[in-house]
Amino acid sequence: MSRAFLGADRIGVGADDTASNGAALRDQRTVTGVGCALGALVAACCAVEESALVAATAATTVLTVAGEVAAATSTGPGSFAVALLDALAVLDKTTIAAHPGIG
Repeated sequence: MSRAFLGADRIGVGADDTASNGAALRDQRTVTGVGCALGALVAACCAVEESALVAATAATTVLTVAGEVAAATSTGPGSFAVALLDALAVLDKTTIAAHPGIG
């Protein structure tokens, strides 16, 4: 990923897997499976959306919002992993729409 995009919306895969709007999500890099969860969400969105770009954007938005909800209640990587799954299970369009930066 080009360093020119730091501070901007981005997705990067590699040594530092990142899905970010410029603000770091606490614990995502220390929890196994977050990148896999994003891949599963992208695949699910691609099943119902013709545009791969729109599907990837939707999936990233869902994971980002769920991650921020989880980070607000977790105290470390173990509780973050559980909180992330819980947040994904109950995430709805009202919560996503109310999230800062989405509208």
